[in-house]
Amino acid sequence: MLLGLKILIAALLMGVLLALLDPLHLWNSLLQIEPPLIFIALLLGGVGVLVQWVKWQHFLRLYYPEISWIEGLNSLLIGFVFGLISPGRLGELGRGFFLRGDRVTLVGLAAADRFSSVVVTVLVGWFGLIMLFPGLGPWLLAAAIFFAVFLYLTQKILRRQLHKGSYTGRIWCVFQDIPLGSWFKVLTWSSFFNFIFFLQFYLLLNNRAVLPLEGIWGIPLIFGLKALLPLSFLDLGIREGAAVLVFSRIGIDPVPAFNAALLLFAINVFLPGLIGMVLLQRSWNRGGKWKIFNCKNNASNLFRGASNERA
Repeated sequence: MLLGLKILIAALLMGVLLALLDPLHLWNSLLQIEPPLIFIALLLGGVGVLVQWVKWQHFLRLYYPEISWIEGLNSLLIGFVFGLISPGRLGELGRGFFLRGDRVTLVGLAAADRFSSVVVTVLVGWFGLIMLFPGLGPWLLAAAIFFAVFLYLTQKILRRQLHKGSYTGRIWCVFQDIPLGSWFKVLTWSSFFNFIFFLQFYLLLNNRAVLPLEGIWGIPLIFGLKALLPLSFLDLGIREGAAVLVFSRIGIDPVPAFNAALLLFAINVFLPGLIGMVLLQRSWNRGGKWKIFNCKNNASNLFRGASNERA
């Protein structure tokens, strides 16, 4: 039911955007993108996967130093498969089900990895919003302080309420056990990863003229909005809608922004997801069928336990 609703939201959003922007105009703009720029964006997509691999392996080594780099990469790419069919790519938290080790701990590590990327994206997007609309600066600063206080109080309450033996409590303990130095390293890698897809977006705009400074600050704002609104299937219509909204608001043609957002999804999410599907199929064909079913059972038990805990 929920998945069907998200598919409906994605279809409606994409339909509205296509009607507003004119499909013919979008197609002509897409054809004008220079192939070398697409090639560079593809190469940067590979660099982005490499950065995510390093981040994920760093977290894994904290608990499971015996997990090899290849195993970490395989689980990362397979996680993209589940991320494809979940809002905000939350399905990527299941990447740990294909590794040996405690499933709850691995989910906690995947959640910490995802959290680090989202935090950087939202913070840079927030800064972009201030640069675009300086008159909102005091209000945005007040909102940020309020949100920081809210998060601090929430984690204090959670620390008291959660039982360490519960699923949620164990995941929370994973967050607490990660050393401060590791958080700093991972957040640095996350910042680099964000810079990579900002640069990809800039290249895919194919703007032959110099992009105004407003457009530069608009790019992180687009992804900040997308990170805060994981409402549709594959996030389709959200990233494209954010791109159209931001560029229209600052007086720049939104058509190239729509195409850049769609191409970026194809390069950074869809292509790695396809590779993950191949790895999943190979695991199945090489006798991994039992292992996959075992992981599914572990996942079912995990979420069943979480449901019982809430009840």
